[in-house]
Amino acid sequence: MEKYHVLEMIGEGSFGRVYKGRKKYSGQVVALKFIPKVGRSEKELRSLRREIEIMRGLRHPNVVLLLDSFETDREVVVVTEYAEGELFQILEDDGSLPEAQVREIACQLVSALYYLHSHRILHRDMKPQNILLGKGGVVKLCDFGFARAMSVSTLVLTSIKGTPLYMSPELVEEKPYDHTADLWSLGCILYELHTGAPPFYTNSIFQLVQLIVRDPVKWPESMSPDCTSFLKGLLTKDPQKRLSWPHLLKHPFVSEGILVLSDEETDSPLTVSLSPDLQALKLQQAKEKAAPHCGEQRLLRKAREQQEREKNKEDLTVRAQGKNTGGGDFDKAHMEPALVGPKPSNSNPTLPAACPSDERAAQPPAQGQGQISRDYAREFPSVEVGPRQVTRREKGLRSSLGAVRLENEEVESDEEWQRLVETTQPGSQAPLPSPVSFVPRLKQRLLSSRAQILDGMLEGACRIRQPLRVLWNLLTVNSDPGLCSTVAEEIELPHFLLDLIADLLGNEQVKQQPWCAAVLGDLMTALGVCWEKHFNWDTEGERMGEAAGLLVAVLHSACLAPLTSLAASLLTLLSHHGVPVELRTDQFMAAMEKTLSSPVELSVPALPGWGLYDGLLTLLYRTVSEDGSSSVSQFLDSALWRHLWLRVNLALEETTPHLNCFSLTGLQVFLSLAQFVFTREPYKCVPLLANSNTDSVLTTLAHLLTADCALIKERSGEENGASGPSYSTSGANSVSVMTCHLLCFPFALDIPDQAVEEILQSYQRCDIVPRLLQLSLALPLTLLELPLSLLCRLLLSDPQQSLPRFIAAAEAWGFFFPSAEAERNGDGQPPRGEPAGSEGGGAGEGDVRGTGQSEHRTASSLLAFFLQSEGLSGSAVELLSLISQAARCSLHPPLPVLYVRPSLLRTAMDHPDDRVRAATCSLLGNISPLDARAPSGQLLPLLFQSLIEKLQDPSIQVRRSACRAVGNWVGLVGQAESHMENEKPRLHGAKPSMGTGPMKEGRHLFTRTEREAGKRKGDVSKTAKGPGGGKPARGFPSKDGTTGTAAWAELARGGVKALLLLSSEPDPVVRRHCCAALGNLAAIEGGRAALLQGDGPRLLLRIACTDSQPAVQLAALTGLRAFSQHDALRQALVSLDAGEKLRRVSQHAPHQRHCHWLITKLCPSVSA
Repeated sequence: MEKYHVLEMIGEGSFGRVYKGRKKYSGQVVALKFIPKVGRSEKELRSLRREIEIMRGLRHPNVVLLLDSFETDREVVVVTEYAEGELFQILEDDGSLPEAQVREIACQLVSALYYLHSHRILHRDMKPQNILLGKGGVVKLCDFGFARAMSVSTLVLTSIKGTPLYMSPELVEEKPYDHTADLWSLGCILYELHTGAPPFYTNSIFQLVQLIVRDPVKWPESMSPDCTSFLKGLLTKDPQKRLSWPHLLKHPFVSEGILVLSDEETDSPLTVSLSPDLQALKLQQAKEKAAPHCGEQRLLRKAREQQEREKNKEDLTVRAQGKNTGGGDFDKAHMEPALVGPKPSNSNPTLPAACPSDERAAQPPAQGQGQISRDYAREFPSVEVGPRQVTRREKGLRSSLGAVRLENEEVESDEEWQRLVETTQPGSQAPLPSPVSFVPRLKQRLLSSRAQILDGMLEGACRIRQPLRVLWNLLTVNSDPGLCSTVAEEIELPHFLLDLIADLLGNEQVKQQPWCAAVLGDLMTALGVCWEKHFNWDTEGERMGEAAGLLVAVLHSACLAPLTSLAASLLTLLSHHGVPVELRTDQFMAAMEKTLSSPVELSVPALPGWGLYDGLLTLLYRTVSEDGSSSVSQFLDSALWRHLWLRVNLALEETTPHLNCFSLTGLQVFLSLAQFVFTREPYKCVPLLANSNTDSVLTTLAHLLTADCALIKERSGEENGASGPSYSTSGANSVSVMTCHLLCFPFALDIPDQAVEEILQSYQRCDIVPRLLQLSLALPLTLLELPLSLLCRLLLSDPQQSLPRFIAAAEAWGFFFPSAEAERNGDGQPPRGEPAGSEGGGAGEGDVRGTGQSEHRTASSLLAFFLQSEGLSGSAVELLSLISQAARCSLHPPLPVLYVRPSLLRTAMDHPDDRVRAATCSLLGNISPLDARAPSGQLLPLLFQSLIEKLQDPSIQVRRSACRAVGNWVGLVGQAESHMENEKPRLHGAKPSMGTGPMKEGRHLFTRTEREAGKRKGDVSKTAKGPGGGKPARGFPSKDGTTGTAAWAELARGGVKALLLLSSEPDPVVRRHCCAALGNLAAIEGGRAALLQGDGPRLLLRIACTDSQPAVQLAALTGLRAFSQHDALRQALVSLDAGEKLRRVSQHAPHQRHCHWLITKLCPSVSA
């Protein structure tokens, strides 16, 4: 209580008192319910704690939220969110509500009930008093005192709970009921909201029962057809025909306003239709549980018998009347019948049945079953719920619902076992039971249930399921080893389970029972846990051959089809431990095809850590791989192949609640099978990738490529400690990497261009490019080489479609945003409002985008990690190639637009791997150094200097890329210098547009990113000053930190010598790039002098006239044309008699047009 301030009392009832309160230090307003312990039995307190446990797990906007609960010496305190009002109060004040408001409330109540029923929870006390109103008119369902969480073995209930005005016909008739009783109550509430009165209303319990069971509902003309139809469906007297899930969700009265928050992990939610077997089991269970009762006649007879007994208790009545009237005579006509109920015990006395109301009012609240709302007296003054033996004096004879509660009401014996299930669950904080008292009880329950099952009794099937679940929980890794050992020895595991499975399979009469499959499923699940966790395979392996035979029989049995998947998982487990498993291929494949094509049996559990179909996949992989090529071809043409891909596709769809079908390991087995089939029949499989329909192979691979990372992480945690099929969850067996291998198949085969084009189009329709980038932001960094390589291949193969998609995805996910460390290091990249984090080390293997990590991956952070990690050179190469291709999408984008740190590129250029150095030079060849937002002055000139040094690299690939990059940078600098000279008069005193350079207009990469960068950095042009009176230059920095052409000219002159040496390089590609670079140097004033000094015109002329490669000759001729534009170089060519030499070779040269132009330009008469 030290955490809360109690403000004022807001309610009082038999349960205790409710106060408005405030949580200290937060200002949060709460409701505190104080429930006294004094005078309450242990069973009542246990029921109260069960109510709290039910509420603790509920999270729904239309269910009141339990915030806290605790106990003091005298009280149990429950803290919930505070609601402003009650729906009942609105009914009292306004009488009825408009239909639009009724519809809104209906949608919210349906949402709440769907959530509860999907968790197998029945409320059992739906009424206006239990519906609160929060802020904004949000409806919140409260008071879970009568709520019941049903175990999977409990299909119907029989105990009478609730408020008579809102009880369903089956409840007042004492018949077994299910969740549809809540839906009847919902219909009563909505009817009352619409009309102002419940559909059946009277003060007599006899009349009320008759009305609910027999009388039709009166429908007002003012009610719309949709509303009438909806309420008629809910108020259908036959529960089998009552509007229920899932059809209720689609009714037009509420379909557009329901919030569906179901529980995907709950076994057999009440919101899905039962399978035929479970439906039959439910009917049989209802029949057996209803057998002791005689229906309505017995109920009314009991009430009348109680009346007669009360009339015969004259002495008691006289004493009671004497207290009321001062000892005078009493009028028998005013005597009311007492409640029928158990006789009060001495240890827990209650008031006599005839105790007058005034004396009763002075007594503390009666102790009875459940907590009854404080306003129940107003709602139904003549009726009480539960065994509380009190009466109210009214005019005329009254009865109470005490008559409805029969003395021999069924004890809910499975509740105690359900508590044991919850206590023994892994992660439960409750202490485990003592082996001395608990194990014999568990053994006795299992043995007695076994005998009943083998006699064909449904009761045994119901009684054994919860003990088996307790056994299952105890055998998990989180249980006490000593207790597990005691349980295994006492119950003789696994022999008890194997013997019972064998007896069930050998008893044809029991085998045909609708509940047999469910019991066998529980037995097999417990057997699997026992084998995995607590079984000595060396000493107990003698019976494993027999066990394999039993499981194969289950696998091939048509009447046990729901257990096919579970049997396959157990057979896989046996196979992994060396037990021979003999399958008939045709029968096995037929059984698997039937299983995959049927609806998922959610009621059948999977082994812990296994998906439902994991075992089937493993056995199928083994069968196909052992049967040879002919089996592969037949399998590829079979319906099983198609059903398999469809089932995996459905399991991975976000809107399908079948995520328990395949574990992470199961998906790896599936992909291993697919790779095996693709490898054996590649030309039959690859055309499947050209189909992008929703049920196609490619669509499934697209889902596998970006399967939810959180789910994969969760599955990996579940499989920790569970064996499952033995496949690794990392490295080459990663689901994403294996999927990439399959997507790479078309590029490894010699197939027609038309087929490749169709496949590429299908890849685009399935968003493979964005998915690959998304994968790069999530996959462990050591596994990124193949996804990046595939992404590069797609960009190269189909740039027109792939590049725009890649760019859009990269912009959306911030792939080219600067990292936090780059901003701190002052690399000149625009700041971004991201949380700080490391770039190199921060992009570690655990860094997964979207999982709450503080630093998301960028191109720069990935490159930093690859460069500093051994063995990741291939990933660095693919990433650099990817960035390079993105740069090509725009015509020489400036480096800051890509947000790749220049310091990283310098590091990459000194990398020991030739491929990394070559890829870095290629990237630099596709970007522009001309941008005023460029990093600090030294970085770009140093990059240029490193490029020049790489012209002498020992690797021919590096020399090729470096030569091309140097040529491009020199050309851009030359164009900028020429452009500035031409615009000097016009730009005098003006502010140039910085960062565009003299390039041709092209599409700028990531324009939104550039705009954001510009807004954050401000007007960068004000800081870029060139020589001569502070006039701004075009934005290429000099060596000393200023801007101008002198530094670049100096660097260019340093590269002339290396380029001239490369002119005699044996590799024609190097010679071609060298000629282009020499031609571009002619545009720089300092470069022209260096060319003349190094005899550049002579060397270029020689190549143009004598080189054996036409491409090299063309590059040399283009360079000579650039030389001829400048007087000094043109005069040097004239002095070399270039025109005559070119005339002699022009007759045989493949590029005569260029030769003739140069000849005309270099003739002495023209030059003079």
